[in-house]
Amino acid sequence: MTQNAQDIDFELLFRAQKNETLLLIDGGMCHYHCRKDGQCTIRVLISTKSGAGSSMLKTVIERAEQKGMSFLLAVCPADLASNKWYKNKGFVLDHTKNSKTGRLLNVWTLSLSKKGFNLN
Repeated sequence: MTQNAQDIDFELLFRAQKNETLLLIDGGMCHYHCRKDGQCTIRVLISTKSGAGSSMLKTVIERAEQKGMSFLLAVCPADLASNKWYKNKGFVLDHTKNSKTGRLLNVWTLSLSKKGFNLN
């Protein structure tokens, strides 16, 4: 028996919710994953209301620091306005890469060892 993409996405999000790596708030959703090597990856961050993204980022940072993570990593298509948001929050553009479909992706990092994040 094979699973379709919707089943796989549901299972992924269900596990994320059980592992407390899925944030659902009014106006946003964030799915992240903390690895054993100190990297915390923001897999999805969707904000539909002003301030929702900042609120979720603050929570991810707090949780990542509690787990001893060294840095956050976020990947964003280069053509989206969201890149300005990451830059304004203190993320640094680490490199760019092509997706499997050829879309250019920016890879952003944020060190968790520094303080004074711009979360507003």
